Amino acid sequence: MKILLILMGAVMGGSALWIRPARPDAHPQDIAVHASPSEAGIGRLVSLAPIRLLDNSEFKFDEGVTVIALTSATCPISKKLTDTTRRLARSWKCKGVRFVMVNPMASETKAEVQSQANGFGLPYARSTKLAELLGAKTTTEVFVLDKSQTLVYRGAIDDQYSIAATRPEPTHNYLEDALRAVTNGQSPAVSATVAPGCALALASTSNELKPTYHNRISRIIQDNCLRCHNRDGVAPFALETYAQVSERARMLEVITQSRRMPPWSAAPAPRPSKWSNDASLSDEDLAAIKDWAEAGAPEGDPKDAPQPRQWPKEWTIGKPDLVLQLPEAIAVKSDGVMDYQYVRIDPGFKEDKWVSAMQILPTDRSVVHHVLVFLVPPGQDYASDNRGLGGFFAGYVPGNDNQVVPAGLAKKVPAGTRFEFQIHYTPNGKATKDQLRMGLQFTDKEPERELRTIAVTTLLLSIPPYADNHKVVGRLPVLRDTEIYSFLPHMHVRGKAYRYEVQYPDGRTELLLDIPKYDFNWQLEYKLREPKFVPKGSRIIGTAWYDNSDKNPANPDPSKRVTWGEQTSDEMMLGYMSFAQR
Repeated sequence: MKILLILMGAVMGGSALWIRPARPDAHPQDIAVHASPSEAGIGRLVSLAPIRLLDNSEFKFDEGVTVIALTSATCPISKKLTDTTRRLARSWKCKGVRFVMVNPMASETKAEVQSQANGFGLPYARSTKLAELLGAKTTTEVFVLDKSQTLVYRGAIDDQYSIAATRPEPTHNYLEDALRAVTNGQSPAVSATVAPGCALALASTSNELKPTYHNRISRIIQDNCLRCHNRDGVAPFALETYAQVSERARMLEVITQSRRMPPWSAAPAPRPSKWSNDASLSDEDLAAIKDWAEAGAPEGDPKDAPQPRQWPKEWTIGKPDLVLQLPEAIAVKSDGVMDYQYVRIDPGFKEDKWVSAMQILPTDRSVVHHVLVFLVPPGQDYASDNRGLGGFFAGYVPGNDNQVVPAGLAKKVPAGTRFEFQIHYTPNGKATKDQLRMGLQFTDKEPERELRTIAVTTLLLSIPPYADNHKVVGRLPVLRDTEIYSFLPHMHVRGKAYRYEVQYPDGRTELLLDIPKYDFNWQLEYKLREPKFVPKGSRIIGTAWYDNSDKNPANPDPSKRVTWGEQTSDEMMLGYMSFAQR
């Protein structure tokens, strides 16, 4: 078995684990970077037989939350992590978390291995086979299994060490954050990372299981569907039980194979995804759903079921520092269409506020299509961003009700500012009322940089009657060196496709985001895993295509020439971006 001092990453597929580079451009100087959870096998059942430890005792994997930590007696990075691993194991033992060290290095001597095991003082096993079964790629990788042996985190302990660099202290404690989440019945915010260390050359081992509801499908549903498809969720039906899922097995096959669900409109791209919130299912998950449906939706063994997931009742951002609610409930009629509703709230800020997270919660989500919040500066009677043309402060769409600002950044709300809520209600057959709230979290101090939102746009919209592929282009100059963090295109029901590109000062053009099939029903934000640097002198190009023909089933009137307007029967061309200037 060969061992190389290079940075590698591990991913898994199927019920067995298999390997691909976690990031094509990973470099030895990288410390720890995020990986794709779906490709890393997060949410999969990892059914492991007991293993024999060095002290000849037996370690079982089904007796609580377990951390399987790969290690090596001769790898420098493994040695550096000894104290960190030992400290974490001791601090989490009182919460029922068990650590087991696994050394896959057959070439290391018995004395070397025993000396390292003595230094850890933790359960310690030598097992190349187990590492092969896990698809382990480096000697520092950790695997967190919950009580049902579901893989909930995989990757680095933290981001302190790499082959070529060492930080004085870690800036992200990935393993500890994952354990905090899983012991609270929640999913880790970061569930897959690259684990810098000594690369392993292991044989590929497959234990592919035929998918059943309990050993595979329930986990796919839990990780990708239940946030909306629970009894209190925004979706029209729940997918919480075998009965609910199995009777929709064929429907699930159809809508996932067509990629209508989970909602994600970006064009397929090389893996791992550059989008941190990529909701598209992996090829392995798609195949599992198809095979399961065609096999008659077998239930399987209830013992293989995942642990129940706890969904926050209200504030997923944590307890807000301030909650603002509409002063009066808005009546929503039972049918037809409603004009956009505008409501202003004065929070009474006497000093500038820096906001790190925001969340909008309707009281009746079934009728709220989207919400945008704009800032109205003191002494003015109009929104500073011209009601969306220059950006927005906060937003809501079904399935995406919050924004958490990246570390080191914050959104500014100047003293005396008022909030203007633009609310789009869609009647659904029953008269109701809504009195939504917005929660804000503030930073303790002014951030390093301000996060802002802007739109590449053009008001020169004139879509001819019956045009099925009308093209509109907007351009936005980049006046300072800038980092882009996310994209959110907005059109109405004639919107067909949207594309973001950057044209650099030397004339080169690069594709940033391609949405070949825009869907007005899902106003999705596309969040970059790593911010995109765009130098001063570049131009952002937004290109939109519209279908105003009678072939568009959502088109209210193909005989009408369509121009800019706020109502759904009108059109817009807005390519929102969140950014920070250097």
